[in-house]
Amino acid sequence: MGNFQSLEIFSCFLLLLFHFSFHSWAYTLPEQYFINCGSASSPTVYGRRTFTGDVKSEKIVLSSGGNSPVEDPGSSADELYRSARIFRKPSSYELDIAENGTYVVCLHFFPFPALGNLTDARFDVEASGFRVLSNFSIQSGFRFLLIEEILLTIPPGKFKITFVPSEKNSFAFVNAMEVFAAPPEFIPDSAVVATRGVDNYNGLLSSPLRLIHRINVGGPNIMPNNDTLLRYWIPDDKYLFNKNVAKNTGTYSHKINYQSPGANETDALLLFTTRPKR
Repeated sequence: MGNFQSLEIFSCFLLLLFHFSFHSWAYTLPEQYFINCGSASSPTVYGRRTFTGDVKSEKIVLSSGGNSPVEDPGSSADELYRSARIFRKPSSYELDIAENGTYVVCLHFFPFPALGNLTDARFDVEASGFRVLSNFSIQSGFRFLLIEEILLTIPPGKFKITFVPSEKNSFAFVNAMEVFAAPPEFIPDSAVVATRGVDNYNGLLSSPLRLIHRINVGGPNIMPNNDTLLRYWIPDDKYLFNKNVAKNTGTYSHKINYQSPGANETDALLLFTTRPKR
């Protein structure tokens, strides 16, 4: 079982850099897979994508035993986060993958009281022979949405995502999942890394990459309904080392000339119409 904890800090740099490396400006977000865990309902999110309920679904295979759905129908949260699936024993989702490529895997966690004592929720998540989340837990009292995003190279065939409780009395849970093909050449297999010198790093696609931060430099929050891949982007303000020496330089209003391969209209337009701080 592989483990990519050593790549987490490095992946922060990589993802900030390579989330701009779109090659296909004709890319359309695929229909599969978007899963509403622990529910039979299939809500449409951001007016663009339907999350299929995993209860009695013909397209979503879930290993039998050790898991159960739980709902919080009285919740004021979005419909997608009123249900979850709990795992008391190792259990897997099995999905059919048609083509080899880089895939975006997003795991949505939204704790609610019906889930029980969240201090007991401690678990691993495994995918494609890697432990993509290790000894994962959510602090008791946490009541916000948390999305863990991982980029994986997945071959054609059966793809399994396995939830493994870390201890005898612990459990795992998930509210929603996304597994879909990224645009072609979304992540190159090699990159130039600036350290004390200039080094080449090869084999990026051989290991998972876990998102740490996604920052819109000099711009506002970008919500998923304004991003082709349904991503959140946050402003850079709280990450500035010294806010007194930085300021926004305005909005770029002219036509953007995109380099190919590189960023293009697939990306959120607000990323490229705001200018860096100086």
